[in-house]
Amino acid sequence: MWRSHRCPRRAPTRRAAPVNEVGRGRQGAAPLRAEVRRDLWRQLHEHAREQGDRVLADAGLLAHTPRDGLPPLRSALRFQALWQRIRTEDEIRDAVARAPENAGPLNSHRLALRALALMQALSPDYLRHFVTHAESLMWLDGAQDQLRRGSATAAPGRKRTPRARK
Repeated sequence: MWRSHRCPRRAPTRRAAPVNEVGRGRQGAAPLRAEVRRDLWRQLHEHAREQGDRVLADAGLLAHTPRDGLPPLRSALRFQALWQRIRTEDEIRDAVARAPENAGPLNSHRLALRALALMQALSPDYLRHFVTHAESLMWLDGAQDQLRRGSATAAPGRKRTPRARK
């Protein structure tokens, strides 16, 4: 069989692709990846608008939207960083304002707020990354719950009853 494919006898399972096939595959995939990336950014932008955070949608997602291979504008990146810093500070301030009044020293809410305040004092950049990461995890958790609810209502299926053992 290895002779029919004109493979060397030492490695009958290996067969090198011609040079023109390799080049054609890479060139054809690049525009497709760019198109998929643009569609993904467009969907994220629409989702942010639907959630009611229009300013963040315009500042954050449009700054990183690929525009035919051009880098994002520096002014848009600076505005995004400024907006993210202001938004994080506002969220921390709101969270501290909602703190329980008569919480004990080991109350988990109070300890989390204290940790956030210490992070803000020691490293505001790390806090910004931490808040962004936590928000992403919360969004993924919500999306997973929606997916579960959607699949449960779409096809309830048949309940199986366990068979009796002999």
